[in-house]
Amino acid sequence: MIREGNLQSHQWLKDLYRIREKWSTTFNKNCFNLGILSTQRSESSNYVFHGISKVEKVIKTWHRNERDENFRCSQTTIQPYIKSSPILKQAANFYSRKLYTFFEEEFLHGLGGLCIDHSSPDLSTFFIKNIDHSIDSHKWTVMFNSSEGTI
Repeated sequence: MIREGNLQSHQWLKDLYRIREKWSTTFNKNCFNLGILSTQRSESSNYVFHGISKVEKVIKTWHRNERDENFRCSQTTIQPYIKSSPILKQAANFYSRKLYTFFEEEFLHGLGGLCIDHSSPDLSTFFIKNIDHSIDSHKWTVMFNSSEGTI
């Protein structure tokens, strides 16, 4: 490469070639080294293996947490906030406690947390409120036209 590129006077390449045994394993094949690579390679390998061991520790922690959660779920049943809600009952049977808590909160803050407070005798007007009866609870009025099928 040096000859073909006419780089005999290039000092950096000359110095690099002079210490080739330190950076190229090809030039180290005839040396007795017990299979040990250069310090730099060992350090980079150690860095990679250290990263792998960290990942393995995280995975072990996840598995342990999952086993603990499964054990807790198997010991008691989840009691839905709205005991008559088929959706919450099904979620309680399907989800872990942690996921169920997230689901129930979202469900109750959405449409699932609403109920009919009362309605007009002809069922054309419904008054909707939040199930939890909170002070800042908003109330809605829904008008239904049965002849047109509109809300």
